[in-house]
This record gives sequence, C-alpha cells and structure tokens, in this order.
Amino acid sequence: MPERAIVCPQCGSTDLLVISTGVVFRGGVVLETLRWMEADEDVDEPHYHVEEQILEEPEIAETEGPVRALCAQCLTDVTTRYLETDEKGQAS
Repeated sequence: MPERAIVCPQCGSTDLLVISTGVVFRGGVVLETLRWMEADEDVDEPHYHVEEQILEEPEIAETEGPVRALCAQCLTDVTTRYLETDEKGQAS
C-alpha cells in the first residue's frame, strides 16, 4: 500500500482503481445454494441454478499476476507511479 497519495497527472484526482490479476484467496467461507430448475417455457433444459453467499470474507494470500493502477476519475494509467510509491513504502 502506498505511503502517500498518488496524484493523477491528467485530472489531479487521488482516487485509484487497482487491478491485480492472479490473486489467491485463503480462509473465506462461501455458502452455495443449488436449486434444481425444471424444464418449462423459461428453461430449455433442466439444470441447477446456483446462488452464492459469502459468510466470511477471505484474505488475500498472494498476487501472482501483474498489477495495473488507473485514476478512478479519468482512467489515466498511473501504474508506474503506483508501483514506485508502493515499492518505496515496502522498503521503509
């Protein structure tokens, strides 16, 4: 997590959207409710309809893929600034 605000060079916003791929979660609890859907005019073939409810939020164990940061206001790519600030924060 960056130690200081990252300012978008385009619009001046400090709000970010950070997209991480390859995120591995551990420790969460999910309840799945499976309901059998019979064939009728709304359903072509019988199948289960699945509803999920999170009972306990999982924690991020690791991130295996790349990270991308975008300004939440104008979507300018600020990944380089995010990574530089984040690396300085981890080195402290």
